[in-house]
Amino acid sequence: MKLTLFPGCPDDIRLIEVQEAQRVQISDTILALDFDVELLRMWSRTLKLPCGKPVAIMGVTPKRTGYASSWALIGTEALNHPVKLTKTAKQLIVRARNALFLRRMTLDVDLKHEAALRWAIHLGFEVEGIQRCYGLLGEDAYLLSRIWP
Repeated sequence: MKLTLFPGCPDDIRLIEVQEAQRVQISDTILALDFDVELLRMWSRTLKLPCGKPVAIMGVTPKRTGYASSWALIGTEALNHPVKLTKTAKQLIVRARNALFLRRMTLDVDLKHEAALRWAIHLGFEVEGIQRCYGLLGEDAYLLSRIWP
């Protein structure tokens, strides 16, 4: 099945059946938040199946001048489309870098999620260190970054 790209929206975040490794990061509290719809529309992309079901959403959150953080929720069905996931992520990174004049972008990855760590490194991120008790349940997480001159 082919995945189609759409601007992100809050409902997409709530409908994605995330993979087990990300389930701990998604709580009812996070799902109940009022997301900034305009920010999601501009700086995130949802990948959907032909039936319209969202299977992944990824985005960039501007933090301050020259700095943003990136994030992704990847559903199990999206794992069958690694090329589309990677291409979409790379496009978002380049678009954000150019439009926001970024010098730094960060990404947090659960210490136990080795596949996500490999993917982040493939996207050009480098491990800066480990954040202790970072997750909702006190899990440790890698802090990765991309730096541009």
